[in-house]
Order: sequence, then C-alpha cells, then structure tokens
Amino acid sequence: MAFRNVEYPGDYEPKSLEQQIAALRKHWPRLDPGVHLVGSERSPVTPIGTLYFAFPKWRAIASEYMEALKQVFALLDSKCKGGFHNARLERCRGEYIRTHECTHASLERLDVEQQGDIIVIPCNFGLRYYKRSMTKARSMFRPDEFGLTTFAAGCMLATHPERLTDPKNIPVDCPGDEWMFIRPGMFDHTPSFAFYGGKVCLFSYASDAEFTDCAAVTGFTLNNS
Repeated sequence: MAFRNVEYPGDYEPKSLEQQIAALRKHWPRLDPGVHLVGSERSPVTPIGTLYFAFPKWRAIASEYMEALKQVFALLDSKCKGGFHNARLERCRGEYIRTHECTHASLERLDVEQQGDIIVIPCNFGLRYYKRSMTKARSMFRPDEFGLTTFAAGCMLATHPERLTDPKNIPVDCPGDEWMFIRPGMFDHTPSFAFYGGKVCLFSYASDAEFTDCAAVTGFTLNNS
C-alpha cells in the first residue's frame, strides 16, 4: 500500500471489522458492538487511501479521557513489538491535553449516529498527509474529515501492531488532540506514536513542524453537509 513513494510496513495488512471488533472486545468484554458493517473487504472505500477501522468510544472505557488513554497505553504495551514507552509521561494529565474542536464535533456526532460503544468509520492511517505538518494537514482536510485522537489512533495501532515495527515506519500522528507542552496556555503540540529504541513510544512535537516523516491520522464521517 503506497502513497507519495512511501509504503506501510510489508507485514501490515488492515484487518476486517469482525477481527478488529473481536480484538477490542477481547480486551474490553463489556463493549457493546452495536450494529456495524461486517467484513472490511465488503466496505466501500470512498476517500483516497482509506479503509474501515473500529475503535471504542472513550467514555465506554473510562469516565475521564486520560484514564481511558492510560488503558490504551497498557494495551499497546502488551500488543506492540518491544512494548510501549510513554516519553511524555509528565504531560499525561488532563490539563495538558485537549481535543481539537473539529474532532470533538465529529466524534459527538458519530456518538449519536452510531449505536453501541464502538465507532466504525473510514480512516487514513498516515500516508494521506505524509510530510505535511499537522497545521497544514488540518487546512487540507475534506469537509467530512477530522483528525483522530490519541485514544482512537492508539486503539487502531493496538489492533494493527504491525503498523509500527521499525524506526523507518512513518509515525502515527494524532491531530485530533492538542498538547500544551512548553508554553502555558498554548496547545501547540501534537501527540505522535513512533517506533524508537526497540519499542513503540509516545512523543509530541510542534503542530506546525514540517518533518519529513509527518503522518497525520484521520477519520471520515462520509457526509459533506
């Protein structure tokens, strides 16, 4: 699967929705799967470079976002090659992270539209905005597109751990969340999963930084209204 002359890892292959939902419910048995498409191979692929992915509504996991995120970190530690390391542990508190307003609105809408505890939508796992800063990527989103949160992207990575297995893999950047990292009151950093030091790590970097391996992960509501 190539885009802009870059490829996902050779052993990475998107799993069917049945497989994804089964994996999520194996870790969180109380998740209500709702009524969803069965088998991603039967799902239409409308936006460029996207397939259907499943991830839980974070409120089905915990009452606070950071608590839900910590559960995803624990899941990543058990699923990913070499385990998981949070390089931003000191910033993993509620006052340091917030959801981007466009992502918040999209997820609230999907929460109402999709019954149960699991959201199923087409997602871009990074290649669509390869080499674009998060600020630039947000300016290029389709009307029905939004940046995925650290929680959603982490769940996708947990069900597809082959996505990050080597430092050469493009990262999993999460423009749906904004991080206050250096300047008080300035949420100008973006969380990012990358393979470093033999394991998957959580970092953050300035949202306007034009790194050669930037890779915003996004979702689509498939409604242009």
